[in-house]
Amino acid sequence: MVEFARELSARKTSMIGITERPFSEMALSARKSGGVMTTFSGEEVTFSAIKGSICLLFCLDILSVWLAAGLGYEKEAGEYLDKLGSLPDQLRKLLHDPAMVEYSKCLVSQN
Repeated sequence: MVEFARELSARKTSMIGITERPFSEMALSARKSGGVMTTFSGEEVTFSAIKGSICLLFCLDILSVWLAAGLGYEKEAGEYLDKLGSLPDQLRKLLHDPAMVEYSKCLVSQN
């Protein structure tokens, strides 16, 4: 990834870094170009591939909304941003749903 960032920089190609480590070599290269979005997803201990990936996809969603608004699709971008804003409430409801709690307990008891 660092080599790729250096190659883009040498070709004067814009790049945006999305990372948990804003002071990594790759992020420092990207900072000189289009910038860096820090995920702040925190240390990954148990399911390392899940949290970082979800955070990365969410950052890409936000970046896409920003780009769409910049290209003149403000209305569509705003509508999508409203949907993204409802995610915390939807997740909160899902985490407290009795059926989901029972399903989780069932999965845990099988392992």
